[in-house]
Amino acid sequence: MPAPLHLSPADRLLLVAPHPDDETLAAGGLIQAAVAAGAAVRVVFLTDGENNPWAQRATEGRLFIGAAARRAFGARRRREALASLAALGLDEDGAEFFGFPDQGTTAALLADDRSAAERLTGVVRAWRPSLVVGPSLYDLHPDHSALAVVLLGALARLPLQGIPSPRLLTFVVHNPHLRHAASRTVTVRLDPDQVVRKLHAIRCNRSQLFWRGSWLESFAADRESFWEGNAPAADARHPIAGAEWRDDALVLGIASHSRARAWGKRTLLVVGTGDATSALRLAVALPGRTSTTSVVDPRDGRALGVARLTGTPQGGELTLPRELLGGPGPLFAKIARRFGFFDEAGWAEMPTRPALH
Repeated sequence: MPAPLHLSPADRLLLVAPHPDDETLAAGGLIQAAVAAGAAVRVVFLTDGENNPWAQRATEGRLFIGAAARRAFGARRRREALASLAALGLDEDGAEFFGFPDQGTTAALLADDRSAAERLTGVVRAWRPSLVVGPSLYDLHPDHSALAVVLLGALARLPLQGIPSPRLLTFVVHNPHLRHAASRTVTVRLDPDQVVRKLHAIRCNRSQLFWRGSWLESFAADRESFWEGNAPAADARHPIAGAEWRDDALVLGIASHSRARAWGKRTLLVVGTGDATSALRLAVALPGRTSTTSVVDPRDGRALGVARLTGTPQGGELTLPRELLGGPGPLFAKIARRFGFFDEAGWAEMPTRPALH
């Protein structure tokens, strides 16, 4: 059973949200519990959620959305987020908006844009949270899962700077299977009054209610659950079905299947830390059957080497030579699809590289 989360006035909670409303959906009860316990609370929003065209069209009754209208929608979503936090007992001094492009987190990650990680590291360094709560690697929304990679990278920098690593809890918003998985290890119980306040806070996000009102309100339940770190990969039904180092290569089991949310051409993406001055970024177009395939740098299309698929993307193994995978540091991989707004499964963390003999 998940263990209850106990907070005290000595705690400092940093909640990292991809978009306005994610903080309330995933952790509106946790915010209330922290405020009630006298803990310090800070909420960081990576984006303003401005690139949400169908919600904007439905809410504002417009067809064409230009840059100015999109900026105005982002400003509206900021105001809604502040109203939502106020309903949960947190004033606007507890919120910080980074203003990075909505639906642009994966592109920034692949481009090795480190500005988001540096901003997050700066907040943690200055604010020294005891508890950080953020999205899971396995959320199906690309902004959520990419932010999870960015957040893990930011937290990994802390010990190098002599800063203790805070406790990390993660959540999913866009993953129906994982939302109800039994593997979550930490829970926050909400009393009836807290459920009502959370429901009111969700309804403050009026721009999101037209298409998704019932779904959003379903998050106003009597408990919120989180994972210590990230969810088990097996529970995520990830298309990278296992990974291990064999000799001088990383071998990935591939079990990828088309979904209504994600279909078309498959590309394996790998990100990680190379040396002190550059970060690893790889893209591998997965062929339909056993063959070799080029490994390229997604930043400039430069060919880096060759991988080999044995079998098919629906059931096979991909072998990546070690020399393509850089030096020490965490590696993350996902299978991107050409079509579909959501991912097949998000990112997965790869096993640590064994030492060279």
